[in-house]
Amino acid sequence: MKSMPEDEERPQIPSIPKETFIYLPAFASCIAICWQVGVLYPLGGFYFFSFTEHLVAATVYLPFGIGVAGFLVLVPFAIHSIVRRSGSPSTLVLVFLTGCAVSFASISWLTNRFFPFADARTYWVELLLISGIFLVWILYARRANYSGAMFIAGLIAIASTITVSARVSLVRLDRVNLTHLAIITTKAGSVDGVVIMSGERGTLLYRPDLNRVFFQSASEIKSIDWLRENMR
Repeated sequence: MKSMPEDEERPQIPSIPKETFIYLPAFASCIAICWQVGVLYPLGGFYFFSFTEHLVAATVYLPFGIGVAGFLVLVPFAIHSIVRRSGSPSTLVLVFLTGCAVSFASISWLTNRFFPFADARTYWVELLLISGIFLVWILYARRANYSGAMFIAGLIAIASTITVSARVSLVRLDRVNLTHLAIITTKAGSVDGVVIMSGERGTLLYRPDLNRVFFQSASEIKSIDWLRENMR
C-alpha cells in the first residue's frame, strides 16, 4: 500500500469562524422579535403591552428564528468550499441560480405549510430576500469577509421578516375562518373575534363583523373561549 507524499496537499475544509457562535443566537433572537413586530405593525397596539410581554410573545417564533439563523450562518461554508475549488464566473452563476431555486422552493413549501393564507406578494418578498442573501454570500466567498457578509445578510433578513410577517398578519385577518372565532365574554356581554395578543392590561382583538381592531381591558374580561384550528 502506497503512502501519500508528504508534500501532497489535501483538500481543506473551511473552518467555522468564532463569530458564528455570536451570530447564530443573535440572528435567531432578532428574527423572532422582528416577526412579532411585523405582526403588530399594521394593526397597532404596541403601547398596550410591556416590553417583557412582547419578548414573551416573540418566543413563539423562536423556532422559526433558529431555522433562519442556521440558514444564514451555515450555508455560506458550502458556498465558500465550492467557490474555492472553482472560482470561475460560470461556477458563481450556477451556485447563485441553483441556491436561489432550491432555497426558494423549500421556503415556499414551508410558507404554504404553516401560513396557507400567504399571498403572491409574500413569495415575491421571499424571492428577493433569498437572491440578496446569496449574492452577499458569493461576494463573501470571493473576498473572505465573513463579518461583513453576515451583517448585510442579517439586515436583509430582518427587514424582510418584518415585511413578510406584516403581510401575513393582514392576509390572515382578511381570510379569517368565521367558524374559529374566539368568544370573549365581558361584563357587558360576549364578543366574537380574533385574539391578536393578550397581556396583563388586556387583550388586543380583531372583530371581522366591524373590520376593526380594538383593545379590551383585562378588568372587563371574564373569559375567552376559542376552538383550536387543526394543523394541515
